[in-house]
Amino acid sequence: MTIPSVVQGTVEFAGKIFELDSPRGATWLESVTSFRFEPATANKPYTVRKEAGKSGDYWYGYRKMSGRLHKKYIGRSSELNTAKLEEIAEALNTPPQSRVTGKVTEVTDTTNQGVTDRVTDTVTIEEFTALKSQVQSLQESLEALLVGLPGKSDAGDFEELPAVTDSKLQIEIGNLRDENEALRAELAEIRSQLATVQATASATASPELKLPEASDMLNKLKAKRKKSSASLADVEAILEMIEKSW
Repeated sequence: MTIPSVVQGTVEFAGKIFELDSPRGATWLESVTSFRFEPATANKPYTVRKEAGKSGDYWYGYRKMSGRLHKKYIGRSSELNTAKLEEIAEALNTPPQSRVTGKVTEVTDTTNQGVTDRVTDTVTIEEFTALKSQVQSLQESLEALLVGLPGKSDAGDFEELPAVTDSKLQIEIGNLRDENEALRAELAEIRSQLATVQATASATASPELKLPEASDMLNKLKAKRKKSSASLADVEAILEMIEKSW
């Protein structure tokens, strides 16, 4: 009985022609057990046969070479297509190896794979070590920054801190810089008022210096600088310093 043929991806069966790589072709594969495949390349035709296995049916390619039957595994029906059959046609051109040669090849492949795995493991360990070192360096930078922030009063001092790339931390640093500038401006304002009071006191002929009330002075400061964080105690301390210096 003549078996069906698949010529360059086209099935010729029962007077009908259809593509192997189609839904109809997939249905046809379930209904047949073997067929002849003729490649589109210069490779020779060969027989494709379905064989039952423990977990289902599998396809194999067969071609006789130098008096010996050459066999190649193809796969399940879902894996069988024209491209795969062309690939098997090329593979069947290689004469079958003896068992001894095949065993040597298997051992060589296993050894090469083992070496590759060890090299891969080494690279992975080196990469992990490098990443671990980077994390440790970042942690040290963060710790140094947290220690350095409380003691920094000048904006320029921040440039001496370790470079940190974390965006959230950079935002916090920027906020601290802004707050630092505001405090410095507030201190300058108080010093300016103190200088004004001293100048006024020096210009008066009265032997006694009459200073304004601390609460009035604080209210004026708050009115001029709404975000001022100076307290009544701060103003009283400044007035006390003025009295002592007078």
